[in-house]
Amino acid sequence: TIRSSRRSAAQVKMVDGAALAVRPNTELRIDNYSFKKKGTEDRSYFSLIKGTFRSITGLIGRNKRSSYRVKTPTATIGIRGSDAEIGHNGGVSAVHTINGGHSMTAPDAEGKPVTIQTNAGQIAVARTPYVQASILMLSFIAFMACLAAV
Repeated sequence: TIRSSRRSAAQVKMVDGAALAVRPNTELRIDNYSFKKKGTEDRSYFSLIKGTFRSITGLIGRNKRSSYRVKTPTATIGIRGSDAEIGHNGGVSAVHTINGGHSMTAPDAEGKPVTIQTNAGQIAVARTPYVQASILMLSFIAFMACLAAV
């Protein structure tokens, strides 16, 4: 688990070439990371407990998209690309796609999964107790404000 305080941050380089930039006030858990260059065994699974981080995908995500995911208390985020800011704060999860594309899946009011796809420049937001799903064309500043407002 990587924890940063109000005045700290971390940058982590993974052996598959992925990069994580953990922002202040963040708790990011590495649930399962394995890179053996065998495709079927490679995994890059994270849980974002709170805060924000930037993820630039390495070989695991590029070779097999389903082998990369980020869970938050609200949603699960997968990739269709390589660069995103991901955040969770107070029941709100968001993904800001910088390059490529991403998917966010979260339960609706009836508990059924809803998946939102984003492309570069778009943001998807999921909020408990159900998804108020929308794709927004927002700047990174608006993305951070969205998370800070809760």
